Amino acid sequence: MLTKTINLFLGNPVSKIKLTLIFLLLIGLLILILDFSTTKSFLSFIGTTNIIHQIKDQDGFVNYRKVTKRNLLNFKGTIFIFPPTGGENIVDRLYARQLAIKGYEVFILQKWTGYEIETINYELHNSFYGSAQVALNKVLKYSSTKNYGVLGTSVGALHASVTMATNPYIKTGFIIVGGLPIPEVIIFSNQPAMTELKSKRYTKYNLKNDEQYLKELSQVFKFEPTTQHANYSIGKKIGSIVSTNDELVPYLNQQKANDFFKASSVEVSHLNHVNTVAWYGLFNRSKVVDFFVENL
Repeated sequence: MLTKTINLFLGNPVSKIKLTLIFLLLIGLLILILDFSTTKSFLSFIGTTNIIHQIKDQDGFVNYRKVTKRNLLNFKGTIFIFPPTGGENIVDRLYARQLAIKGYEVFILQKWTGYEIETINYELHNSFYGSAQVALNKVLKYSSTKNYGVLGTSVGALHASVTMATNPYIKTGFIIVGGLPIPEVIIFSNQPAMTELKSKRYTKYNLKNDEQYLKELSQVFKFEPTTQHANYSIGKKIGSIVSTNDELVPYLNQQKANDFFKASSVEVSHLNHVNTVAWYGLFNRSKVVDFFVENL
C-alpha cells in the first residue's frame, strides 16, 4: 500500500534517487525544526552560543551571526562563512556549530549593503563582490583572534575565493562547489538568474557570442582572483568540494579553482550542485571541519 501511494505521488516506477531525495528532505526538515533559526536557537542549548549582530555606519550595514562554544574564551582561530545564494541557511549554521564545538569563533555573514543589487550593467559584479569584502573587513574587527579562515558555499565560495586571493590576513580557506574564473562562472552557469541576466545583456550590449561577452566582462571585473597583481593565496592551505555533475557552477571551473589555489584537499561528489551542498552540509560536515582543525 505504501509503495503504491508513493508510486502514485511520484510517478511509476519510483526511482531510488527520488526516494533518497525525499529522505534527505525529511531529515533536513527535522534539523530545520530543531534549529529554529532564531537568535537564541536550539544550538545554544547544546553547548554553543548563537547571537545575531548588526554593524551600521555611514557606509551601510552588515548583519552577521556569531557562534561560539559556551564559556570558551580562548579560541583556536576565527572562521568567516559566506553563505550561498539566498543568504544564510541551515547548512551554514550547522557548519558554524560544529566548528564552534571544535574551539573556533565563527562569524556567518548574513546580509550587507550591496548584497542585493538590481542592474544588468557589468559594474554589478564589482559592487557585488567588492561589498562582500568590505563587509568581511568590518566584521573582522570584532574577532577575538588573529588566526583567520574562510568558508564559502556556491556563490559564497566565489566570495571566499576573492577573499583568499586579495586578503593577506586570511590563513586558510575551504570552498564548496565554487569556481574560477568568476566571469566564466557568470557566463556559463545555468542558474536561472544568470541565464536571464545573460539574455538581457546580449540585447543591451549587442553581443554576438559568449567569447565577446567573456572579453567585455573580464575587462570590467576587478576582483577576479586569477588576475590579481598580488595573489595572497600563495602558500595558503586551501580545501574544496567539487561536483562532477554541476551545471550551476560548471565542473570545469571548479577544477580551474583547484588548480589556481593548488588545493591540498579535494573531495569529489557525483551529485548535482544542490545535492552536493545538502549531502556534505547535513551528513558529512567532518570533511570540512577536520580540514580547519588540521590547518588553522
